[in-house]
Amino acid sequence: MTALLTVVVIGSAALMMSIAIALRGIGESDLAVSSVRLAQVDALLSGCSDEALLRLSRDQTFGQGVPVRFPLGAGTCTITSESVVGTTLETYAIIITAERQRTKKSARVTVLVPTMQILSWDASIDPSLP
Repeated sequence: MTALLTVVVIGSAALMMSIAIALRGIGESDLAVSSVRLAQVDALLSGCSDEALLRLSRDQTFGQGVPVRFPLGAGTCTITSESVVGTTLETYAIIITAERQRTKKSARVTVLVPTMQILSWDASIDPSLP
């Protein structure tokens, strides 16, 4: 009887340890996928900003009033620009949103036209998506 009880206790302890190890592995996999997704959105945001600066350098009215949305790679970009009032130089604020696989990141970029010199860059992850 004692031997049977020992086998049951050791077996249940081994089962609990194997379940804990499996759950830890699942958590680490989720973390790895999340970091890869965030890196992809960072690259997409960089491409969106390059595209926004290129289009704004060609046409200073680009994206004003109506957001411009277009596909880029495996994601989408939304670009809105507005003239910054109260500055002595011609300055635009560009709001860029990159979205891919339920991950969304936005940046507010202030640029000096016509040299397209970036004066500020503020990027953040959009918490509204799951």
